[in-house]
Amino acid sequence: MDTDKESLDARFKQGLAAGTTAENSCRLSVIMTCFRFLQRLKLALRNWCHQDQDLPFGAFEMLIVNPESPDGTHEHLVTVARSFPHIRVHEIAVGADLSTNKGAMINRAFEASRGDWIWLTDADCLFPPGCVGRVLQQVQGYEQHLFYGQRRRLTAAQTDAVLAGRADGLHDFAELAAAANLRVENGPWGFTQIVHRRVFEQIRYSEGVNHFARTDEIFVDDCRRHQISPKQVEGLFCLHIEHPFAWYGTKYFL
Repeated sequence: MDTDKESLDARFKQGLAAGTTAENSCRLSVIMTCFRFLQRLKLALRNWCHQDQDLPFGAFEMLIVNPESPDGTHEHLVTVARSFPHIRVHEIAVGADLSTNKGAMINRAFEASRGDWIWLTDADCLFPPGCVGRVLQQVQGYEQHLFYGQRRRLTAAQTDAVLAGRADGLHDFAELAAAANLRVENGPWGFTQIVHRRVFEQIRYSEGVNHFARTDEIFVDDCRRHQISPKQVEGLFCLHIEHPFAWYGTKYFL
């Protein structure tokens, strides 16, 4: 048995012994959508599922919206949920008619979420181990903000290496991040938007835009109008796994 699995098994047993469940201890709900993005989703979920070893059992959950994606997303999510019982990995099944309506998909996931904080992100983003604990510490007591992070774009060569398994998106994260450091973007956009649950109860994602572009900008504008100001989380960044343009959906399996 490898070290990672031993640690996960130990945490699961400790949680059961303490009578703790994801339902009554969830502090953070991570929401993402996935349509024909299984290759990248697999990498993203792996990093999420190997988050902070010191987090309480069931401290955060993953909600992945699947609009009948034909690439095996459902089957993979079932496997991940069984393999990482310390995290509630929950598939939100919606109709294929919503596959390009990002706002509608996110809102459906929020309705099924349980966390005190809502973290919106994408299925093509790798986050480092330790980021959940860091975020929960920094946002505590600042509920009137829209928190965001930084995005560093992987090159095509780096993306190929990660997808092919030559580079490891989890264990080689620091090395990949250093090489991507020249392609940096800061802003409260859809790759990282974190708000308190009460904010999202008041301000939902727009469902009037039937593609992935601009919905995150509309959300930022709506937050500002309600005096929810953007604030960057110190030290938080993700690695964007390159892919073809897909704002209006894709016919490819990415």
